[in-house]
Amino acid sequence: MQTFNDKATTVTLTGKCVLPSWFKDIPNKIWEWVMWHPSIDAGETYDNGNTVLLMHVSGKSVCAEGDTFDAKVGERIAECRAKIRLYRFMQTLTAMLLRHYLTVIIGDSLLAGSPNMDNDCLLASWHRYTEMLDNERHHLDKLLQKTL
Repeated sequence: MQTFNDKATTVTLTGKCVLPSWFKDIPNKIWEWVMWHPSIDAGETYDNGNTVLLMHVSGKSVCAEGDTFDAKVGERIAECRAKIRLYRFMQTLTAMLLRHYLTVIIGDSLLAGSPNMDNDCLLASWHRYTEMLDNERHHLDKLLQKTL
């Protein structure tokens, strides 16, 4: 966490996502999207044949003119915003991967009428990130209402 002039707070979250060895077989357009995404500072490394995606995500909160600065609330708002960026990124990535592999497995023409795939790992991940994103947006709304 960094605070600037008792007006702005930034929080940077750092994490890694271990991707299975088959991840390197995804189309270049998805990998390029991951590596050049404007909200995520991403890098890669390898561990036991698996790709490890290293991510740095930042969130910021700024005090409005005339507000009293509260470092704790500013930090919580900035952290919420960083998490929202991360969850949105992961939600989009899993949706892109799900679409790609469903296209490979069942073909583009059958994709529209595909069967219910609730047990699919990528689909379950997408649902999990969607839920986490919604929860974090709700949390941010509550924090912002408290500061008014």
